[in-house]
Amino acid sequence: MKKFHLQVIALLLLLSGVSFAQSRPAPADAKKVKVYYFHNTRRCETCLAVENETKNALQTLFPEEMKKVSVEFVALNFDDNKNARLAQSLEISGQALVVIKEGKKTDLTNKAFLLARTNPEKFRQVIKEAVGK
Repeated sequence: MKKFHLQVIALLLLLSGVSFAQSRPAPADAKKVKVYYFHNTRRCETCLAVENETKNALQTLFPEEMKKVSVEFVALNFDDNKNARLAQSLEISGQALVVIKEGKKTDLTNKAFLLARTNPEKFRQVIKEAVGK
């Protein structure tokens, strides 16, 4: 019986180690810059502008990086349960625009919603500084 308990514990440790190894970002992802835009199902003009202006800024400022996918833009519906795990891991609790670069998160949500419609040029500069080259 004692041997059985040790085997179960060893198996649990092995499985937890495997899942931990899989949850770590791959080394290739460490060099990648990811820009995540989490939105709700129902979207206003500003929400749409944040997504469109972010995409346009990235495509204009980082065309080669976008082609090589070293800079990636991902728009996700926050209301969709399949995105819940990622939102939780990024500590996202609602609509958000975040840049993940070198393992660090930069939250651009407030600036995005303030500038995307009213001052797209300034918003483009915010994107440029956050993503960088």
